[in-house]
Amino acid sequence: FCGTWFPYSTLNLTTLAQRTNEQMNGGFYKDLDLLGNFMDNHDMDRLAKMCSGDEGPAMSRLFNSLAWSFFAKGMPMMYYGTEVFMTEQRGSIWQYGFKTDTPGYKFVRLLNMVRKQQELALMDMEVVTSANALDGQLVLRRGGPQGSYAFLNNLGPEGSSNEVDYCMWSLPAANV
Repeated sequence: FCGTWFPYSTLNLTTLAQRTNEQMNGGFYKDLDLLGNFMDNHDMDRLAKMCSGDEGPAMSRLFNSLAWSFFAKGMPMMYYGTEVFMTEQRGSIWQYGFKTDTPGYKFVRLLNMVRKQQELALMDMEVVTSANALDGQLVLRRGGPQGSYAFLNNLGPEGSSNEVDYCMWSLPAANV
């Protein structure tokens, strides 16, 4: 969602869709529900740092990458401080207080609520592709055609001219 530093990362969500399909259909894992989905950890730069530019963090990319970790098959995992968009690696959070009113914390709380209410944890998942999808768009479907959809993109910072249109009628039917 935020860069090209990681092996095979191309800032192209079509590549993420391909890798996700390989994981789901390639027989690599005994149980995909046991995968840990995380966006940052103590061994790499933090998500907020990777998604930052001259104007500060690209909130859209931060939110979309967190949404992927909560809606993809597996267990969402967060490194402490991700919810308040810490940029320093292995930094202390306690001297700042544990804030529950930041946009990141509120978004993670909302993602968790949706995941629980829609009972997404063990539902089937499909990467939905469309002939007119852009490289920076990814749609996940949990629970079949009548299930829940996550429309994700990495099209850039707020205030840019990147307007995203998702036409539900152009999405193909589920392959069930």
